[in-house]
Amino acid sequence: MTQSPARPSNGPSPAFNPQERHEAIAGAKERRARTFLVRAMFLAFVFSIPFDMVAIQAGTALAKVIGVGFFVACLLNPREPFAKPPKAFWFFVAYVGVWVMAAVPQVNIEPFRVDVLLRFSTLVQLLAFGLVATNLMKDHRLAMQAVFSFAAASVLIALLMAAQVSVLREVTPMGSRMSFGGQNFNHIAGVFGMSLVAMLGLAFTTQEASRRRQIIAVPASAMLVVMTMATGSRGGVVATAAGLAVLLVQGGSLWRWVRSAIVMVVALAWLAYSVAGSDITLGRFRMSVVKGDVSLRERIYPEQIVMFSESPLVGFGPVNNARELGKRIQTEGRKPMDAHNLVLHLLTEVGLFGAVPFLIGLGYCLKAAWDNRLGALGVVPLAVLCAMLAANMFGNWVPRKPLWLAISLALAQAPAVVRMRRTAPAAPASPATPAITA
Repeated sequence: MTQSPARPSNGPSPAFNPQERHEAIAGAKERRARTFLVRAMFLAFVFSIPFDMVAIQAGTALAKVIGVGFFVACLLNPREPFAKPPKAFWFFVAYVGVWVMAAVPQVNIEPFRVDVLLRFSTLVQLLAFGLVATNLMKDHRLAMQAVFSFAAASVLIALLMAAQVSVLREVTPMGSRMSFGGQNFNHIAGVFGMSLVAMLGLAFTTQEASRRRQIIAVPASAMLVVMTMATGSRGGVVATAAGLAVLLVQGGSLWRWVRSAIVMVVALAWLAYSVAGSDITLGRFRMSVVKGDVSLRERIYPEQIVMFSESPLVGFGPVNNARELGKRIQTEGRKPMDAHNLVLHLLTEVGLFGAVPFLIGLGYCLKAAWDNRLGALGVVPLAVLCAMLAANMFGNWVPRKPLWLAISLALAQAPAVVRMRRTAPAAPASPATPAITA
């Protein structure tokens, strides 16, 4: 047996240079520290999202304070957070581009200027958050931690509401509605629904489902249902039911599907039972069915269709569409009126030129979530996104972070699925038959 000749030695190897090795270890520790800081601040920011409308000093929202720290941390370690965006991101950028062009005439009008600039700042921040969250949650464990962080904040709010801490009440003929910290009733109910769907999905439908998660998720979900009833939000109930229904559409083994189906059916039954036992929520549903009263939406939706027919391509412009709707509905003092529907908001705000890119982006998100239903997070991203889209049938969540968190969760794992499909090893060829010698 011959031995390969020894390589000539030209001095000590850089790998064994004590100074360079020390610097390499120090650099690795610094990179790990920066990565840890970014991820810790991301989880803290996600935890703050359900508290988004709770004001602290000088009217600054808690989520904004933590958000500033989060984005500073991202700038210190930009490689992972600001990696190449997914295709859907560019359609949302196109929407913002059309929005800016439609907003230019509004900036020159004094009453609109401040509102337009504030809304533009919000959209840019949400785009940045969507990009960063998508890239960070490509790590499915961090994605799970983010979902549980969001859900934990929602459960905390539900517990505070049950303890009558910072509760806002609205007395109606059918009963009293509750919210937390001045938040909109439908907004807080939508957040509860999104959290409930995510918790039950991760606890019962994923491959990494554990008994500990299940023990925590069941009572926490029951609390969220109870406090959703306290808000009296019909849209929140519909969003929760839609998300739970989507959790039934999953892959995996037959036993896992049966177990998950039983849990989701029980959850849907508990939701229906809670509606039947809630005077305020049941009364509002009856009001919708019997009298056709859906809190002015019966007037808002037809009027917006008329507005769209008057300016189908470019809409009425940002901010101005809400003011125009308020004038036509003749609200008290002719205040701006929200569209209460995502699609109608887009069509009256930026017309087809802006609405089509945004809706195409949502379509890519749904496709990514569907393609990834056999991934580590299972059908949870699809269910969460569908719950948010159901909530957007009765409200406009475009300027709110929960919708963009759901979008990011849907897009986050898709690149990994594509790589798995492209690099799937071919089936091993059968070994050649050995030649037979005579």
